[in-house]
Amino acid sequence: MRKISILMVSFFFVILFSCSEQKKERQIKNPTDSIILAMQGDNNFSIILKDMDYKKENFVHKYQIIKKIENVVINKNDSVAGDSLISETTNWIPVSEKFFNIHEQNMGMEIVSKTDGKISKIVSPAGYSQYIGNNKYGEWQESGGNSTWHFIGQYMFMSAMFNMMMFPVHRSYYNNYSSNRNMGRNYYGSSNGNRMYGTNSSYSRATNTGSSWGKRPASYKQSSRNKSKIQRNNSRYQNKSTRSRSGGYGK
Repeated sequence: MRKISILMVSFFFVILFSCSEQKKERQIKNPTDSIILAMQGDNNFSIILKDMDYKKENFVHKYQIIKKIENVVINKNDSVAGDSLISETTNWIPVSEKFFNIHEQNMGMEIVSKTDGKISKIVSPAGYSQYIGNNKYGEWQESGGNSTWHFIGQYMFMSAMFNMMMFPVHRSYYNNYSSNRNMGRNYYGSSNGNRMYGTNSSYSRATNTGSSWGKRPASYKQSSRNKSKIQRNNSRYQNKSTRSRSGGYGK
């Protein structure tokens, strides 16, 4: 009877530990899915990976959410109606190590877009999916043999929002982006063999000068991975050890 009681208690702790691990995993599921769910009433928005870090033994993300508001009065003086963009930045949000690794090279990139009710998780430079190349907001202009995108009149503010004054978008970039998107592939651009966009690009360094991850030395980033690996191994060992003990009683 005592052996049976010990076995039942041990089994209880195995289940408790397993549920605890599952609960922890549920708590750090893909946060962008939660944002999509919370914004299901909005037909047009973008989620941009603004920053990332490793804090208090947790991988974390910070997002910039750009939402489009259609047909609002932009110029109060002449009552011109058009589309406006609202930009908000989230606080730090815990993410799983797997999700962090997936997007480690995507800082400054749009990782989710919703256009006319359709969700896409193809990674692209901010602004490319909805505004650049859209004749409603601007036009391609020839200059010095290059065709670059320019936002018109009331949408000039988008140039600053998408950092186009420092990094103009050439038509060849956009054409390459469109080709990649049609094939379901992420787009980072390329210049002299290096990525134009993404975590370690000149675009990211120039537009995310205050980012926490950008300030972290390579040694810290490697240390974060090592700590996480040790935590995973300890968790697996503890789980295995608990299961082993529960199986030992009752023999």
